[in-house]
Amino acid sequence: MLILPEEQPGTNHVYFGYHLTVAPEAPFSREQLVNHLEKKLIETRPVMAGNMAEQPVMKHLPHRISGSLANSRMIMRNSFFFGNHTGIGEEERQYIAESIISFMDASSKR
Repeated sequence: MLILPEEQPGTNHVYFGYHLTVAPEAPFSREQLVNHLEKKLIETRPVMAGNMAEQPVMKHLPHRISGSLANSRMIMRNSFFFGNHTGIGEEERQYIAESIISFMDASSKR
């Protein structure tokens, strides 16, 4: 139901925000999951930019589009992130994980 970030061999990411993408076939939308998390006082943010070709300013800038931009379109519509910093301890991480898991469990039973 979620597309998780993957670390490629030979890389070591530092996540200042942990992003999630709701899979297109999930029985819920990004908005539904984000609303659930926000009600549980877990702040989220959309992934900034996403598909730059769809930003209103692009009407005024010369540019070209290469390919279908399917991945950037999916990121723009289906992705979000929540913060990750030193103030978030094991208890907070567990609360976030449990909130996401309980939402997905309830959604899959609908």
